[in-house]
Amino acid sequence: MIAGIIDGSHITLTHILNGDQDYVNRKGYPSLQLQVIVDHMLLITDSYVGWPGCTHDARVFKNSNIYEELENGILNPNFFIIGKIFFDE
Repeated sequence: MIAGIIDGSHITLTHILNGDQDYVNRKGYPSLQLQVIVDHMLLITDSYVGWPGCTHDARVFKNSNIYEELENGILNPNFFIIGKIFFDE
């Protein structure tokens, strides 16, 4: 059974925090990473934000609470969170 759909996005920043270039994403603008999980009604069931824009989605996921819950067996193992992976060419 599908428990949710996960995706990441970038929240654009108007300037780079403390001049830290890590906030510049692969498209060249400063941002924060946002990870959201929605259910079948498109209601947000989990969100995680705050990593610099240059951070890979996989790192954001591995540091999120939902990953920890999955690893520790808190969530039902018969439920799945699905997402799509895009690779840069």
